[in-house]
Amino acid sequence: HEEKIYYVTVKNGVTFVGSNAFSGLPNLRGITLADTVTTIADGAFSDNPCLTTAKLPNVLTLIPNSLFSNCPMLSGVTLPDSIISIGDFSFSGCNNLSEIAFPQALQSIGEGSFSACTNLQELIIPETVQTIGKGAFSRCTALTNVQWPENIVVISAGAFNGCTNLPNFTFPAKLERIEESAFASCTSLDNLSLPDSLTFIGPLAFENCSALT
Repeated sequence: HEEKIYYVTVKNGVTFVGSNAFSGLPNLRGITLADTVTTIADGAFSDNPCLTTAKLPNVLTLIPNSLFSNCPMLSGVTLPDSIISIGDFSFSGCNNLSEIAFPQALQSIGEGSFSACTNLQELIIPETVQTIGKGAFSRCTALTNVQWPENIVVISAGAFNGCTNLPNFTFPAKLERIEESAFASCTSLDNLSLPDSLTFIGPLAFENCSALT
């Protein structure tokens, strides 16, 4: 009867939602979780082709790996202020997600966490963030504006690979490393001003950046 599930409400008293608990429900439209839920396991809401909205509990500190991966219609989700970590591939393939407001206490953004979010247009990453994983924003083809934290001294491998509409990028003054393929195939990138602090540019870091002159 999976095809008859349209909305899921997890009520007060529940503290844990297991891995893939509500994954692969073909007609699921919305999810509401009570504020008693403190832990959600990996992939709990992944692979839901019709999911558009999700209300997360205000006490949640971790967005688990692949939580909403391959939910192409997801557009209405607010990250609670309590979130300090976003797991690997958590929003990967959320094609309809056009904006995301990062909590001001956020410390880490996982590998591939927003990869292939093809409608995501802007990223304002808080200064509290200390680590950003490989390919975190790769193939975000609508992305045009990024505010990168000053304290992040490494741009990870493939971080913006295939962000074909990104016209420029302001590198932090203390940046030390740009890893492999970090900006590969950013075909609109037409202006680079690299900081004096930079000590390493990885292989293929700016490969196929055809607008660079």
